[in-house]
Order: sequence, then structure tokens, then C-alpha cells
Amino acid sequence: MLLWRVERTERVVQPTGAGTACSRRRSTTPSRPAPGALVIGRATCNGRPSDFFPGAIRDVRVFDRALAAARIKTPS
Repeated sequence: MLLWRVERTERVVQPTGAGTACSRRRSTTPSRPAPGALVIGRATCNGRPSDFFPGAIRDVRVFDRALAAARIKTPS
């Protein structure tokens, strides 16, 4: 399972249950709502779909708030 957490000025991608291994991106600009739809499995480059994920994606869960650590380990 992969966790993507966005805080005020930090974005963290971390495999859940993997200790502290993660990718962090800090910004001086606070997070804000993004225009458009949530897209999973591809990127956009110059307004066109690109970088398609080559495998299967299943059991995706999106929350509108930060979750407690215990909830991340055992989501329901």
C-alpha cells in the first residue's frame, strides 16, 4: 500500500508499513485545492495524458482529511 500525504507545505509519498523510507517534497507555497479531477495511473504533459502506469491499480481509497497512523495501518 502506498500513502500520499499532503500537509501545508510538504508532500510525502511512503509505502505503508515500510518504516521511514519515503519521498518528500517541500514547498514554500501552502497546499491548496487543485483544479480538475483526481487522476490515478498517469500524468499530464503539455495538456496531454502521458506516463501511464504499466500495471494494475486496485483498492484505491481517497480521504478528505489526514488519517491517524493506526487507521493507515488498518484502513477500513
